[in-house]
Amino acid sequence: MSVQYTITFEDDFEDNTLNAWSQAEASWATTSVQKYAGTYSALGTGGISARILEYVLSSALTKARIILYFRADTIPSDDNNAYWIVNSYLLCGRSGKFQYYDGSYHNLPVSTGSGINTWYKIRIDFDANTNSVKYWIDDNYKGEVTAIAFASISYLDITVSRATGHNMWIDNVQIAELGSQTATVVSIPTTGDSVPDEAMIIKDDTVGTGSLKYYISRHSGDYTEVTPNVMTDISAQTSGQIMRAKVEIAGDAELNSLAMAW
Repeated sequence: MSVQYTITFEDDFEDNTLNAWSQAEASWATTSVQKYAGTYSALGTGGISARILEYVLSSALTKARIILYFRADTIPSDDNNAYWIVNSYLLCGRSGKFQYYDGSYHNLPVSTGSGINTWYKIRIDFDANTNSVKYWIDDNYKGEVTAIAFASISYLDITVSRATGHNMWIDNVQIAELGSQTATVVSIPTTGDSVPDEAMIIKDDTVGTGSLKYYISRHSGDYTEVTPNVMTDISAQTSGQIMRAKVEIAGDAELNSLAMAW
């Protein structure tokens, strides 16, 4: 299932300024020394004050996606020296763990550490309707958190560590408004007398969220649940046999399709 979205803000820093941001305190500047792509990135130099880079949205978003690339040169020695990457929703804290903050510090549901001098792709999906925050690090799903109460996403704050000598870089920042969800059947093969060993393969970019279930009917009877992106044997079907496939979306919507054995 894919999600439609509209980009509301993006900055790759290739104009060598921070002019696109609502506020860039003194610790922040563009640099060409480290960058994920292109020529420039934004560098936050650790220190006790003036540590915030902020973008305020013109309209608050109920459903949003934030993507950016993050790099740090030092692992924080304690929570007070953490790098705050996306507001309180994601920070790189003590022992180099990616964490969130809801009044206390917590590791992500799938505990994930960061190394120094390494670029990480950060993706966070927000849904204020369900109080849901979902995390991906380097395109690997890291779980869902519902403990942080929020009514909308109205700004992005990135805050460098309080500790001198703790520096961070960001690049290719994007904020998008999420829209409706769509599901797509990638392939339902129907070739030849020698039927291939799969009934259907459905690509799903939210596998692991628990929102989708996949089914195939081998004999035009009851549906059998199958695993996405795994081949399902249909070699026992006779020529002309109609098979039904469906994706159940969050338990209350379906995408249905048919395949025929030749």
